Amino acid sequence: MLKYYTQCPSREVPSNPPFGGTIVTSLLLFAMFLLLVQEEWRAGNQVAAWFDERLGYALFVTFIVISFIALMWSRVPWINRIETKRSLARDLDRENERLRMVLKGAGITTWRWDAKTGAIIWPDENEDLPDVSRERPATISDFLAVVHPDHRDELIKQFNCSITDKTEYSYKYRIVLPDGQAVWRSVQGRISCDPAGNPLSAEGILMDVHAGTVAEQALQLAHDGMERKVAERTEELRLAKEKAETADRHKSRFIASMSHELRTPLNAILGFTGTLLMGLPGPLTPEQRRQLETVRSSARHQLALINDLLDVARIESGGVQVNLEIVNCNSLVEGVAATLRPLADVKHLELTVDVPSEPIVMRTDQRKVSQIIINLANNAIKFTEKGSVRISLSATPRGMDLAVHDTGVGMKAEHLDKLFQPFSRIENGLTTRIEGSGLGLHLSQMLAGLLGGRIEVTSVVGNGSCFRLLLEKESLGN
Repeated sequence: MLKYYTQCPSREVPSNPPFGGTIVTSLLLFAMFLLLVQEEWRAGNQVAAWFDERLGYALFVTFIVISFIALMWSRVPWINRIETKRSLARDLDRENERLRMVLKGAGITTWRWDAKTGAIIWPDENEDLPDVSRERPATISDFLAVVHPDHRDELIKQFNCSITDKTEYSYKYRIVLPDGQAVWRSVQGRISCDPAGNPLSAEGILMDVHAGTVAEQALQLAHDGMERKVAERTEELRLAKEKAETADRHKSRFIASMSHELRTPLNAILGFTGTLLMGLPGPLTPEQRRQLETVRSSARHQLALINDLLDVARIESGGVQVNLEIVNCNSLVEGVAATLRPLADVKHLELTVDVPSEPIVMRTDQRKVSQIIINLANNAIKFTEKGSVRISLSATPRGMDLAVHDTGVGMKAEHLDKLFQPFSRIENGLTTRIEGSGLGLHLSQMLAGLLGGRIEVTSVVGNGSCFRLLLEKESLGN
């Protein structure tokens, strides 16, 4: 018989041959029968004997059976379907076996619980329940018997909540192996219930998570230890910071309270030196006058240093108040320039002032702004050997911009960050010959911060420097 095939997604499945094939097959079989018996038919009288010998009868039955089988094979499709289903079942078994091997290699086991029988069915032997097999399924009691006592109640609670809420559940717990070792497992599953809410069955997976959980706990312990050390160190630093701040406040308060005791002797020295230089007690020799000038110069320098120290101490201790008032910045700049002009004349420097025609009026602390401008301009005069010093004032959208330009030796870019540090002096050819405490710029920056402003600096070696004081129209007193 000829076979015909049709294509399906997974294999070729035999289809039914056309009905005409059955007729052709039957005619061929009948013709073969006639060929076999034609000689007997020609003999005439031997036909009955032939049939008596039952050969003809056997051939006739064979013909009927073959025709019936051919007819049924061609007209009954379920025979082919059975063969196809058997082939699919074999493929499915192979895929299930492959999946079982993959899950076993990953430490994952599937399970199913039947609420009617109370049995827990495992596809393979479970090392957690060595006494359980396919012939003897596990029960809930068997399963709970190996669960660590610390996790048993919570596991039951999670299972019952899943039944009540009709949700999936997931829980990580420990079991106790026969050798007494406690290992970690993770169970996940879902419960099927009837319309009345009664559980019918549950199914899910059981995973071996012992190695990952132990590593995670070790990492958590290390993390907690690190956090504890960081917290302890942070507390130590906080206490040290508070201690240092307390000591700094005590230092600032001490220096501020010593203002009278430090200034009084110097004022007495300056007063008596001035009296002697005026010749009131009597005439002085040139040598005596020279030495007294040295004493007065040193006393003035010491008084300026003490004043700067006291100002810094008061600012750091919070003892400086900002007194806001309406200030005409044009007049303030011109007044400072007039005060410092004799110092510039002594060094033969040109001191110029550039202010706008329209007055710049601000609400700020006039004394502190004046102190900042004096410090900046005085530094420019001290560190400029020849050339000029220019003080310029201009208005900005938010306030004012006061710049002090000089034609001094200038500074390198890497030295600019050190300018506003206390007691810091940039080493160049002039610093060794010019007296200074290194507090002027530090104090000026602190005063500018109190007024809500800042001081910026630009400098080029050999081309001088420019210090800019930037203030807003109304000082905040921060």
